[in-house]
Amino acid sequence: MYPNLKDQVLATDLDDTLVSNQVDHQKLWAYFGAHRPSLIYITGRYFQSAYQLIQEQQLPQPDILICDAGGAIYCGETLNEDLLWSTAFQKMPLSTIEKIAEDIGIQRQPIEANNRFAFTATSEQYKLFKYALQAQGIDATTIFSNASQLDVLAPNVNKGAALHYVLEKCQYTKNVVVAGDSENDVHLIAAGYPAIIVGNACEELKMLEGPLIYHAQQQAADGIIEGWHYHRHQYDII
Repeated sequence: MYPNLKDQVLATDLDDTLVSNQVDHQKLWAYFGAHRPSLIYITGRYFQSAYQLIQEQQLPQPDILICDAGGAIYCGETLNEDLLWSTAFQKMPLSTIEKIAEDIGIQRQPIEANNRFAFTATSEQYKLFKYALQAQGIDATTIFSNASQLDVLAPNVNKGAALHYVLEKCQYTKNVVVAGDSENDVHLIAAGYPAIIVGNACEELKMLEGPLIYHAQQQAADGIIEGWHYHRHQYDII
């Protein structure tokens, strides 16, 4: 099920990292040319939405597509879902979580996702929600991003964890560079791989520091080019 990956891998978020209204991503593929790395797209979108974006933007087909902020994994040319990875969410007390959100006034988003809850919430509602989960002893990953997006996933499930999982499945030990821009990319950027934070990133990401983290000045795909060029020389990525 899991593909063989090239000697270099780019694992990147989609919206506002790879795809942007301000930056043409075609420059990135021209930059890579014949040496384009294997691609892992890691997005907060659910599968149908991510696949539609790939088609509309004429993005290269990824080797692996990780959706739902890490909650779902799709592999190979046919993008078959790894159902084993998805089962953890279904084991959670889903009705209780929904009731907690409802009592706080948090609205469920009308999206097709079976591997996470996607809510719309204020920052204050998010704090109350986290407190209520803790009070009831419910272990879950909660991610609040873009000032209103609340994702609830299985414990220890996030973009970084999903990337670790697929690389282990691929038995891959070579060069990986990750890239992101928003709060749901924090675990990805901190996953321990050479990382690119693009210039248009949120403030929470811009505060992250570390020897493997590069803060690009350029935005979106231009920032990926800038960061890849830096890591290529820093870590001998060809």
